[in-house]
Amino acid sequence: MKNAYLPFVCRSTRSLMAFALGLVLALVPLVANSQVAITSVNGFVYKQDFNSLAQANVAFPNIALPGWQLSGGASTTLTADDGSTDGSGYYNYGSTGSSDRSLGFQGTGNKAGDFRLAMKNTTGSPIKYFKISYRAEVWRKTVGNSSPIDFSVSTDQSTFTNVDALDAETYISDNGGAINGNQRFVQKSFIIRNAPLAANGTIWFNWTLHSKWGISIDDVVIEPVNVVDFYNKAGEDLALLTSWETKLLGQTIQPLSFSDADQVFRIENPTAITNGLTLSTHLPVTGVDSKLVIGDGTTRIQMTLAGGQTLKGTVDILDHATLIINTPQVPVFGQLSSGSTVVFEKGAPSVIQEGTEFGRVIFNTANTNKFSKKVKIKGQLTLQNSTLELGDNDLELAAGATIVNSSPRNYIKVNGKGRVRKALKAGEEALLPVGNATYNPVKIKLASGSQEDVFSVGIMEGVYGTYTNDLPNPLTLLSENLVSKTWVVSEDVKGGSDITLTLSWSALDVLPGFNKLNCHIKHYENGVWDTVESTAALLDPISLTYSVSRSGIKSFSPFTVANRGEPGTIIGGPEPFVLPVELINFLVKAKANTVALTWATASEKDNDYFAVERSIDGKNFTEVGQVKGNGTSQVRNEYSFTDYHPMAGTSYYRLRQVDFDGQHEYSPVRSVNAQNSQVVSLSLYPNPTQGTEVTWQMQGLAPGEEATVILTDITGRNVLQRTLPTGGTGVLATAGLKAGTYLVTVHSRAGAKTQRLVVR
Repeated sequence: MKNAYLPFVCRSTRSLMAFALGLVLALVPLVANSQVAITSVNGFVYKQDFNSLAQANVAFPNIALPGWQLSGGASTTLTADDGSTDGSGYYNYGSTGSSDRSLGFQGTGNKAGDFRLAMKNTTGSPIKYFKISYRAEVWRKTVGNSSPIDFSVSTDQSTFTNVDALDAETYISDNGGAINGNQRFVQKSFIIRNAPLAANGTIWFNWTLHSKWGISIDDVVIEPVNVVDFYNKAGEDLALLTSWETKLLGQTIQPLSFSDADQVFRIENPTAITNGLTLSTHLPVTGVDSKLVIGDGTTRIQMTLAGGQTLKGTVDILDHATLIINTPQVPVFGQLSSGSTVVFEKGAPSVIQEGTEFGRVIFNTANTNKFSKKVKIKGQLTLQNSTLELGDNDLELAAGATIVNSSPRNYIKVNGKGRVRKALKAGEEALLPVGNATYNPVKIKLASGSQEDVFSVGIMEGVYGTYTNDLPNPLTLLSENLVSKTWVVSEDVKGGSDITLTLSWSALDVLPGFNKLNCHIKHYENGVWDTVESTAALLDPISLTYSVSRSGIKSFSPFTVANRGEPGTIIGGPEPFVLPVELINFLVKAKANTVALTWATASEKDNDYFAVERSIDGKNFTEVGQVKGNGTSQVRNEYSFTDYHPMAGTSYYRLRQVDFDGQHEYSPVRSVNAQNSQVVSLSLYPNPTQGTEVTWQMQGLAPGEEATVILTDITGRNVLQRTLPTGGTGVLATAGLKAGTYLVTVHSRAGAKTQRLVVR
């Protein structure tokens, strides 16, 4: 993209000729006091991307950059560099071979570099405000964790006023050395309201780069505007134009329309709390670049939307201001300060479509809510009477942000790809009230001396014997001696962390054989679950959850809680688990060529029957038989079922208890390794395959018997399912399969057989 700007004012015709000649021949020095001419307020936009510098060492000031200079009118050379050079000076930063350039500086000690842009108002009228946007890019990191840029403005080139909102703090966690600034940058945008420019006056915009790093500015956009601020009159209807004025306490000009451009409607009257904020119906602030601002950053202001009240347009909420939403229409959120508060009440929608960064948020909806996009909380999240569901969207908590009022009824449901993310500094700890079907909070404490980092937490139902990239192998589901949850904990920057991890669970989460008096956190690493010293779990008397901790964790992947030894091994006797019929025992054993199932109930109510279900993968179950229940009973009842045609190898069983009204509940899953005298074998060739088909050959089928083949990917998703004809051989098309590992499972009356297929 080439730089775009309007004609600029030069001191002489010679300068104009030099500019024209320089565009054709070379980049040559320009007189330091040239200026960019502002010819109009409406529609004038100055754009500068510095790409005209090309990848070359160039003199600065330069004819290709009219209006740009160093403080004091000095001159220098911009050295073309991609961040590889470690040395003080001014740079023409950009990737090697790229025409995308930027103005850069790297200093030593307290040395700072200044870039200054001069613009002259030739419109004939005063200019009140300026929109400013630019990128602060990092091209080289040396020492420290951040590198600041200060932005200031002056209308006399003598006294410069700092504009805090345009200061840039370029924090990154990369290792030292060259960095691609096109990927590591901070975008800054703001409207300057404290530097009005008189007709024929000149304004100077100044960037001071305080940096031992190599940092730069790029993609500068400046637009002069005349924005009018209107303030509310205390106690009057905000939906009426007559309720707004241009001064805080005085009565001057009223707005002509809510839809005009460049208007800011500010609710910050100091007496607003006393007299109340009134909104009869709709407040449509719909003009281009117009918005509604609630609060002044210091005064406590509270506004409620209920019934048919709506705010149409962008809404900013400043510190100490609160917006209570008790209506289905949520406004479009703009800037929400860290000290602002948004309260969602029962009338709010269950899915929040608006907002990406919040200050304080309170959910009091008596419902399950979710955000439709990734959201960051800068202040505090209060789960007053709600469950927050993530789905596939992350919820990030900034440094210092907290979550309060969590409980087994009020927590964050991690039920998809979304994760709860929390920034922690050394010595800090955070309680993340996560769960899925049940409440399973996680506490992370980052040890002193560790590097600041962002930690992500997710939860999966079940625990498995093997994982690939934190995804479980569905054929390795474990069913004994552990808590049936997998906590996935990760860090953004690998290495440098040392945490103490605390995991919590309820009695509903444990599998048979688990002993809460002798358990520990297991970490899946290098293909196995590790084992450390066990301890007794602690009971929280308020949430009725158990917890156990483990310190010294410096690497991250799946975690669970189990007894000492490998998950799935039988240690101790089974613990009771509860179904509506009070199921107190459920055993599955292989006997000869059959599988025997036995279970017992302590009491029953309206129990019609038990359906016995079987699975080869622990995920997809089919019914293999039924056992009649005893209706309503207060005595112990014993039940049994024999599977005379079990699947060969490991299979999974569960009970589906069905009431007379059709309601049903599932028991825990049990696994068994059965030996079947009629064994099916499967051969695939070529394997691995790079072609378009694979030949299969089966042995062990009864004469004339058909079989079903299911092809699944590594995540357990069915890719192909078909019935194979008799005869024992056939062809499987692989042309449409992506490269990777697949599982081919053949089902027949004699059992099932699974084999890996590698497609290259």
